[in-house]
Amino acid sequence: MESFEIILADDHAVILEGVKAILKSHSRLKVKGDFSNAKSLLEFLSKDKADLILLDIDIPGADKLNLLKKIKLRYPQTKVVIFTMHKGMNYFLEAKKLGADSYVLKSDLISFLPTILLKALKGEFYCSDELKQLLTKEYNKEIIKPKELEILSFIAQGMKYADISKQIGKSEKTIEYYVYKLRKKYDVKNNVDLLLKLSNEIILKEE
Repeated sequence: MESFEIILADDHAVILEGVKAILKSHSRLKVKGDFSNAKSLLEFLSKDKADLILLDIDIPGADKLNLLKKIKLRYPQTKVVIFTMHKGMNYFLEAKKLGADSYVLKSDLISFLPTILLKALKGEFYCSDELKQLLTKEYNKEIIKPKELEILSFIAQGMKYADISKQIGKSEKTIEYYVYKLRKKYDVKNNVDLLLKLSNEIILKEE
């Protein structure tokens, strides 16, 4: 079976060793290198490549999500999975807008990482369950119909209209109509901006 090269970017030695141990047991995921700061990571990427980067946006020199932005602009084919302590929806939504391929909280069970990374490599977006719960909780503060809330939650998780349609038993055209009405209501042009607009209106704060 096809194997993939993974880069780890984290300055916490204990976490790095834990992740390495988990990935070492999976034959399809090969750790190509690990970096504790943004400078060394970017220097490596300028000369070499990997299939996926597991990125902590708090490594020295990262400047939070600006590092993700740089990587995605320079190396668009490289998958980037955010691995962080930040539970704030503002971080999550901005990361998604910048092209993050999944968003994993360090409080999640690390044993699930291989599955999450393999899904990200196939183009499947993973969002931590804790963030899903926060998303639903915060959006409930807005005057949004239950069905709209449900659809928004699925969109934030990276689900496509076809998958949402199967999940809630509505046609894709119905899903599109719900989203169209919400975009019009909040005067935005795409779904990421819709989620960001709502997060700003309900004053989402980092936990």
